[in-house]
Amino acid sequence: MRLTGVKLGVIGCGNMGEAIIRGVIAKKVIRPNRLTVFDTIAGKLRAVSKRYKVKAAGSAAEAAKASNVIIIAVKPKDAHELFTAIAPFLNKHTLIISIMAGVQLSWIQGVAKKRFPVVRVMPNMAALVGSSISSLSYNTCVPARHKAIARELFSSIGTIYETEEAKKNAVTALVGSGPGFLMYILEAFIEAALEEGFSGNDAHRLLAATFKGTAHVLDRLGLSPEDLRKRVTSKGGTTEAGIRVFERRRLNDIVKEAVRAAIIRAEELGK
Repeated sequence: MRLTGVKLGVIGCGNMGEAIIRGVIAKKVIRPNRLTVFDTIAGKLRAVSKRYKVKAAGSAAEAAKASNVIIIAVKPKDAHELFTAIAPFLNKHTLIISIMAGVQLSWIQGVAKKRFPVVRVMPNMAALVGSSISSLSYNTCVPARHKAIARELFSSIGTIYETEEAKKNAVTALVGSGPGFLMYILEAFIEAALEEGFSGNDAHRLLAATFKGTAHVLDRLGLSPEDLRKRVTSKGGTTEAGIRVFERRRLNDIVKEAVRAAIIRAEELGK
């Protein structure tokens, strides 16, 4: 569905910012001539502007002034300076969508020193191929029409999940950091394959396909991970032998500790 009346600004054209730009244009949610982008890295800004035929702003303030929906895709450490610059252009008719990890809705309004609609979103790296799961949380200023806009924008890069902000740091650890955790485990599988004599290309091909196929089975058959594991694990078989090592080394506790560490870091980023 095309969002008529929306003038979209994207501040920050890194991997996630560009993925959103690509998605909304590919799905024809926003016309390129109604999209203004800005990035502090001039080369990146020129490349994105040319690639998607969108307008390049000379500053964050210029991008904000030209837009009524603004996606903030910068690092949390740059948030204070950014919101100080764009605050004059924010009001109850301007929707701010922040994908900054750890930065709370109340903090954004506090640094801008005014009230306006803010949506906090946590997408993940699967946005690069249109398969993100994006978690959305709203402040009390967000009306129904702005919620609909946010849903439509982030549906263009995958699926959405709405939750209260209190769970946001946990969602950041699970959804935002989760792909990194899974890839760390995939790296370990590939190293094991290399030690067994497989080439790097063959190891990557075998194991990437295994991870991808397993995800498809979970999605398409509606099985829980436990159900699928039990189907694969025959008594006295090879899978059971490997899982006993995971249990003996307490892999379950290690994963939980990693998630908790990511949550704590998200909390620190928001201070």
